[in-house]
Amino acid sequence: MGANLRIDQHPPRTRLGHFLAVALAAWLPAAAWGAEPFPAFSDVLAAPDDPELNERFARSRMEAGDLTAALTAWERVLSARPQRRDLRVLYAITLFRLDDWEGAAREIDGLSGAGLPEDVSRQLSLMRAEIRRRRARTRVTGVLGARVDSDSNRNAAPLSGKRLVEDRPVHLRGDLLAQFDRSYGGFASVELRRDLGLQARHDVFMRLDLQRTESSKFRVLDAEIAAAQAGGTLHLGGLRLVPWGGLDHVRLSRETFLRAFSGGLRAERDLSPSWGLYGEGSLAYLDFSRISDVNSAAERSGRRAELGTGLWVSPTSTLRVRAGLAVARQEAARAYNAFERASINLAPEWLPGRGVFVQGAFGYALDRYEAPDPIVSTRLRSDDIHLARATVGVSLGVFVSWLRDVYLAQSLEYQHAVSNLENFEYENKKLSTQLSYAFGWAR
Repeated sequence: MGANLRIDQHPPRTRLGHFLAVALAAWLPAAAWGAEPFPAFSDVLAAPDDPELNERFARSRMEAGDLTAALTAWERVLSARPQRRDLRVLYAITLFRLDDWEGAAREIDGLSGAGLPEDVSRQLSLMRAEIRRRRARTRVTGVLGARVDSDSNRNAAPLSGKRLVEDRPVHLRGDLLAQFDRSYGGFASVELRRDLGLQARHDVFMRLDLQRTESSKFRVLDAEIAAAQAGGTLHLGGLRLVPWGGLDHVRLSRETFLRAFSGGLRAERDLSPSWGLYGEGSLAYLDFSRISDVNSAAERSGRRAELGTGLWVSPTSTLRVRAGLAVARQEAARAYNAFERASINLAPEWLPGRGVFVQGAFGYALDRYEAPDPIVSTRLRSDDIHLARATVGVSLGVFVSWLRDVYLAQSLEYQHAVSNLENFEYENKKLSTQLSYAFGWAR
């Protein structure tokens, strides 16, 4: 089997802070929104005391993600129309998205009991709870869930139906051909984050992820995964540095298959409310163990180094796109398992409103191996791996209010590996259904 390309899916809880205020804005009336073309800043300068002009300008700046300009415009509007509750809600949203927790909380408290529509009041209550969580020094968040995966080629069988043995093709039969498989699993994730109480808002965190998957057909693919990570966030002006260390333990068919020890550093900088950059590096040692079904697993043990960089862009308030590229080197006990990789990825996220979220993931990786495997071929192995995934999900709170923290998601994934050695050329189509519950606690 070739080295898989994976782009992580984020649990719903990680999107809450970014999109909560945007979701609330979608509930509010916007009669002036789009009634006329959005004004330019020069129009506002020409008539700074025109409240209708400033309102349309503020809405356009919110949509574009230019929150500082929107905030100034809202302040001008509210000085002329202080009783407009709908505009005061949008002002609170702008403060929230600028991380002004004190100001946002003050505006929300002032709106309490103001006779707002029930839906808006409920969303304001959620935003108030999110502010309390963010202002707390100790925060615990987590996700519990279950999923069902259906794979068209779970065993990564070659597309040709043949496998090379010492450069001679051997036709495959029976269970060695592509096999459909359905697997069932559960997962849990919990993160503890502690603010150090400094003005710069440095913090430390610990995270634990657990996963168990049972295959209906392949015992060797029954997996138990535990991953622990600890680190911190340092805020240095506009730069965020996140050093971390981790430990992973993977069991296949009830036997220890892999222990991984890793550490790294990530740097992030938001250059404006609508885009930012990141860079990261990591080192790991992968310690594979021989198990009953994979006798040669230990041959893959070795160090792994990876460097990556990328950016995020938010062209509208409901859309965020991440793009990145990375290079990696994997060493191994046997040179034919060692390779170098160059990869690119694109991951858009869209929140159209009403509790719905849409995610995409597109990736490409180029793997070049260091030495031929004489059992397979005298040629050096070279793989091109393509991945595409689309996910659509919804909060069940859309249907029943008290289920707002329960999410149902459906994903479709396609992976295709192109290789110069037919053993490693395969494709797999995966359909996944996931039900998850996001929880949090703050103090």
